[in-house]
Amino acid sequence: MSVRVEGGQFKGIFLHARRVHDDHSLGTFVGPPQVFHHVICNTSGDSVTHSDRTNKSAAIFEWIPPNPGVGDVIFKATIVKSHKVFWTNVTSGTVIDITTVLATTQI
Repeated sequence: MSVRVEGGQFKGIFLHARRVHDDHSLGTFVGPPQVFHHVICNTSGDSVTHSDRTNKSAAIFEWIPPNPGVGDVIFKATIVKSHKVFWTNVTSGTVIDITTVLATTQI
């Protein structure tokens, strides 16, 4: 799954995926873009952050969920524009786990 961060110039970001029902960090970001690298929250590769302070206007990350049926997921970020201007707890819309929907839907 591709996760795109955009919306004006920023110098840094810290990004991770969380399960909606218990806020547990999960999944793995693979091959972060050149000016980003992995950070460990709970497991290796579950978070990404910036490697330098250059201005960025967008970034695309590839994220792999741990397995089917993990539940609905949101992405949370801290985004840094400058030393004094930053936003915490920036949250994506909910990514619905289709395997859960299929398992509970009767046709």
